[in-house]
Amino acid sequence: MQAATHIHIKGAREHNLKNLELRLPRGKLIVVTGPSGSGKSSLAFDTLYAEGYRKYIESLSTQARQILDQLKRPDVDFIHGLSPVLAIEQRTGAGGPRSTIATATEIADYAQLLWALLGEQTCPKDGGRVLQRSLDDNVAHVLATCPGERLMLLAPGLKAKPSVLRDELPRLRQRGFQRVRIDGEIKTLDDPKLIPTGAGTRELAVDLVIDRLVANAEQRSRLADSLELAFREGKDRAIVLAQKTADAPWRELPLSQARACEVCGDVFEKLTPKHFSFNHRDGACPTCEGLGRKLKFVPELIVADPAKSVREGAIKPWRIGGKNLIIKHNALLKQLAEQLPFDADVPWQDLPEKTRQHLLFGAGERQFAFKLRRMREAKASAFPGIIADLEESFRHTDSDGFRARLSTFMVSGPCPECHGHRLNARSGAVGIEKPELGNRIPDTAGANILDSGFRPAHSGSATPVSGLRTPVSPISFPSFMAMDIAEAHAFARALVAQHAGNDAIRDVVTGIEQRLHFLLETGLGYLTLERDYGTLSGGEAQRVRLATQLGMGLIGVIYVLDEPSIGLHPHDNRKLLETIVALRDRGNTVVVVEHDEDTLRLADELIELGPEAGTEGGQLLFQGTPADCMK
Repeated sequence: MQAATHIHIKGAREHNLKNLELRLPRGKLIVVTGPSGSGKSSLAFDTLYAEGYRKYIESLSTQARQILDQLKRPDVDFIHGLSPVLAIEQRTGAGGPRSTIATATEIADYAQLLWALLGEQTCPKDGGRVLQRSLDDNVAHVLATCPGERLMLLAPGLKAKPSVLRDELPRLRQRGFQRVRIDGEIKTLDDPKLIPTGAGTRELAVDLVIDRLVANAEQRSRLADSLELAFREGKDRAIVLAQKTADAPWRELPLSQARACEVCGDVFEKLTPKHFSFNHRDGACPTCEGLGRKLKFVPELIVADPAKSVREGAIKPWRIGGKNLIIKHNALLKQLAEQLPFDADVPWQDLPEKTRQHLLFGAGERQFAFKLRRMREAKASAFPGIIADLEESFRHTDSDGFRARLSTFMVSGPCPECHGHRLNARSGAVGIEKPELGNRIPDTAGANILDSGFRPAHSGSATPVSGLRTPVSPISFPSFMAMDIAEAHAFARALVAQHAGNDAIRDVVTGIEQRLHFLLETGLGYLTLERDYGTLSGGEAQRVRLATQLGMGLIGVIYVLDEPSIGLHPHDNRKLLETIVALRDRGNTVVVVEHDEDTLRLADELIELGPEAGTEGGQLLFQGTPADCMK
């Protein structure tokens, strides 16, 4: 069966279209133009795209059709020769709060894989390198670090309350262990005062003493056996206490056979792409859950009218909620006024700054004697502050209405833990080496990029990257996401040159570089990769989707675009047209609704609707090549 060479539209009457019949050539750039309201979008989107989408939906199962959005059948007799249709309109707001430019263009997916493959982990607590040592490596490390010193090998045991330890410690004696380190002190298991007095109910850390020896070559075999036992008991972790002389203090050396920090000994998981996804619990910041922003109470909303006194209700959120809660807050304020002290009848703005800070943010470790309802006597406790109390109520209330009222005293701001980067501390501490360039990289966007190490020349020529010198400070995943597209593209080009000989890595960095290049070609080099997708203008969002389609490499598709040149500088418009032509040259049909003269001249087929808007439009005035139109 011969493949269709044209898209045949007959009897198009959608909106103001006047029973149009057209034959659109496939695999060409088709531009639909005419006055505003003449029916251009009715033809391209409400007829051509709507029918293609409807036919695609009808090919799916009943269950799938119930989930997906439905479009009504356009008012047209038939459309023959349709292939899958994709509309790239000027609309914003898609994607939700977790969608960024990087996630929408698949750059984030490739970057997550790249950091998982090349990333060097460091400990977020102390900056120590995260290494994985074998048993032999650990033995050699101990002998090299503590030559001739007295050693005590410990295995991290358990951490429990004294009531639990009283049952567990005798079992250790039955297994043959003689000593433990409990609460930082070495004791024998026969010691009648093994559990420190005054421990109360706090949890105590217990480490098993595996062996005591001197670090020298003669003891290497014994050290290896003891370390093996320590790793087995400590779940791949061990602690070495080293002492140079009998009077010297013991110093601690953490060891592990797993991936662990060489300074503190904390164990880390093997890196996977999910550790760099803020949509996965392994990578997301636990405070903001990967959103990068957090609602927080602000003093300006809590005390909206500083001319009021505390007694008159200056602290407004403490005047809402259930009756018992309001009574509790009033009692707290009354007792604070007596013990801080302050005058509850003085306007808030006239209270001393220190008093206002204590009320809002707490008085630290200072103890107050609070007596609330149903308490027989006052109880000494610290006052965490009004804001801390409101945050506790917001987190734990079961009332959606109360939570909604509390939210009126909050504003959205960067997460205090991840500072808006969305990832947890461990994922954010992974970096890949940034090669410093000996030769400058000319960037296609013509911008100077990468403040340290990368200084592209203002040139449009493409020269190979060469002259790689000693790597400089590593780039973390959040740092890469914070780059603008032009800067990230230069970084990706440098990585392509650096890993040209590694097939696996080359494919990943090439995928990143190509998608960044497409974004640059559509004039978006000024946007950052972490930019929320919902904050883009209609034209920006459309060009991001266009760049995404270029990255997918589809062929045989009908693309429908809505005035993509809006808001573009002429220089960027030329790049956009080159991108649209590249989309056509891959074997796709591109239908563009446009007024731009350069786009009209570039068209393979030109369609003009008119002559006026509304009921006076919807007629086919011209169809042919731009050259025929200018005759």
